[in-house]
Amino acid sequence: MEIYIQRKALGRAGIIISLIMFGCGVFACSLDKFYYADKPDPVKAITDNYGPPLWVEVQQNGAEKLVYRIRDPMGGNDYRRYFIIENGKVIGGGIQ
Repeated sequence: MEIYIQRKALGRAGIIISLIMFGCGVFACSLDKFYYADKPDPVKAITDNYGPPLWVEVQQNGAEKLVYRIRDPMGGNDYRRYFIIENGKVIGGGIQ
């Protein structure tokens, strides 16, 4: 009976760890991708929110990486946010 309880606890711990890892994977990708995916003109929506980009990098596959500098409102470090645009759609993004 004690071995059954240990196995059941180990199984639950495995499920919890798997869910945590899945959650980290989902939140590691930029949620902005999902926000701007439904916009009819995502590039215009991004420039309306963030202004003109600091620079634009052209990727090997023809996509463009728009890089913006974001100021930390708490007075800490600034960081760079980027969006990857391909065929007028946001296909990725994140923080550097």
